[in-house]
Amino acid sequence: MKAKRARFGFILAFGGLLTGGALVAQSAYTTPIGIMAYRIEGGTPAAPVTTTFSLPLADTPGASGAKVFVANAYDGTVLTATGAGWTDGALALSAFPYDARVLSGSATGTRAAITANTTDTVNLAGRDLAALGLSAGTEGDSLELVPVDTLETLFANDLFDGGASADTADGVTVKHLGAAGGAYYYDTTAEQWVEALAPTTPASDIRLSPEGMVAVTRRGPALTFYVTGRVASTDLNFPVANSGVTYTHVGFPVDKTLGELGLDTAIAGWVSDANPDLADLVGVSVGAGWVYYYHDGSAWRRTVGAASDRGSVVVPAGKPLQILRRGATAGTSSLVLSNPVSS
Repeated sequence: MKAKRARFGFILAFGGLLTGGALVAQSAYTTPIGIMAYRIEGGTPAAPVTTTFSLPLADTPGASGAKVFVANAYDGTVLTATGAGWTDGALALSAFPYDARVLSGSATGTRAAITANTTDTVNLAGRDLAALGLSAGTEGDSLELVPVDTLETLFANDLFDGGASADTADGVTVKHLGAAGGAYYYDTTAEQWVEALAPTTPASDIRLSPEGMVAVTRRGPALTFYVTGRVASTDLNFPVANSGVTYTHVGFPVDKTLGELGLDTAIAGWVSDANPDLADLVGVSVGAGWVYYYHDGSAWRRTVGAASDRGSVVVPAGKPLQILRRGATAGTSSLVLSNPVSS
């Protein structure tokens, strides 16, 4: 197994009883300020059970050089941070990827993947920061490095049950923008994570979207693992597809109601309608399924059942949301999630 970045400490708990699982040591620079417990429901080989969750906590960056930096120049997808002191290529390793998250200005809370870097530049992908208003110059906006989890760094090779095929192993599905999502399992013969539909394709370095969801299909007994990390210090800015499905979450380790989220006003072009077949929908994860709601112009309603106001329905921290947009426009719109602990 490759060397791991110290992403989290986890303790396995089967049937609600802690076993002798060891707490993985945090790096010396890491002071965890949050912890989340994830219970993965148990199943059997004949009747596996799926649990969904999201990852609102972030690791502390371990790369050398500046952890927080200023956008001195921004040209297309290349951002220059004079004097950052990074190691060439260290922020774009597939095994230990990084994002850059904007900390100030109109693009605050936006994350972009780092695809390459030099000692003082990073190549960014996934969001158009120029279009979002990133300010560059001698007093440019500030950004921070944020490590991104992979199948290997978060789950290693022993958290879930591996197998010789997708039919015998626990499965992990990763989704964010779009209805289709990658499905993976740990191949005990190849001793690596692989794609379920292409088991000769290595997948240990697959990124787990911090803005999306993870679904685990478990064939063994229930387990609980714990993730430690930092809560975002700013509001967050997530992309939501203008057409089709986006899987995301409430952004912070805090429960939110549908009314508090206010997706009908937070997302540009949201379609409210008295007919749920015409309105945009939001699905709240319940077990392996989803309960869907729509906004009729005055209140949140459930797509089935009594037509009562459902604005008080709670979306638990760490559980995903499924957003279905009815439009036909390409691209994404921004969903800005307010930091519940900011002053």
